[in-house]
Amino acid sequence: MTSRVRTILIAAVALAAVGELAVVATPAPAAGLSRAALDAPSTRPSRWVTIWRDDFTGRAGARPDPGRWQVDGDGHHENGDLEVYRDDPANAGLDGHGHLRITATMDSEGNYWSARLISVPHDLLPPEGGSLRIEARVRPASGAGVGTSIWTWGNDVDKWPANGEIDVAEQLGAQPDQVHYAIQCPTCHETAPPFGLGGIYTDPGQRAYGDGFHTFAAQWNRDPDSISWYVDGRLIDTVTPADTGTDGWVFDQPMFLLLSVRIGGRFVGDVGPTTLPATALVDDVRILRTDGA
Repeated sequence: MTSRVRTILIAAVALAAVGELAVVATPAPAAGLSRAALDAPSTRPSRWVTIWRDDFTGRAGARPDPGRWQVDGDGHHENGDLEVYRDDPANAGLDGHGHLRITATMDSEGNYWSARLISVPHDLLPPEGGSLRIEARVRPASGAGVGTSIWTWGNDVDKWPANGEIDVAEQLGAQPDQVHYAIQCPTCHETAPPFGLGGIYTDPGQRAYGDGFHTFAAQWNRDPDSISWYVDGRLIDTVTPADTGTDGWVFDQPMFLLLSVRIGGRFVGDVGPTTLPATALVDDVRILRTDGA
């Protein structure tokens, strides 16, 4: 949730899995990775284990797996947005082709509706000396006034930003070739409007992200501490406690994952007259861990 552009570091790295064992693969192309590429054999020494995954296999119209996801049905919305989140098949369900569908809608009375999914695991935390990698292959929703968000929160949400937040990717339909990424913490949530320490990454070919599937990832490392972001296998940025100060680095506590499509508001922007309904398709979400080399 930030508009401050940081220096973009380019280092191609793609994530892979073989069965339950996954490791970082050889350099990936800038284009969105296919699932086959995501599952390719690896060459990097670090060994990654897939600890949680959903590939959204199921019949069209089925609800997201309740063993993996809770659909927020309590009427919440993001700060300043127009949408209200609800647990309704019109806003969240499987499409029957291996995807989760999150759809932003407006009803005949002008009410805006969408969905927010919360991972059932609430204990996401890399081991000391190890890493956790959160990765989602997504086709973001298109159109002015919608935003596709992938992020984490620390469990004690009432203490935000002291609970910490990692914005893996926020893709705004009004900025079709750009992706926002950030962390939120006690010393960085007001670094630049609309809050957060991170930046904006532009697709090298200036292609619209909503035109196809793309892989967004954040790698959370402990001892030494850092958080790095990847888009389509490219390392785009890294932050460390040196960027937040010791008091600001709160990324040593369990977190959970969220997926949503946002509508309107100060960050996402005005809704276009032909934008809604707008759908984000999620092809694959996985969480991997390594205990170190």
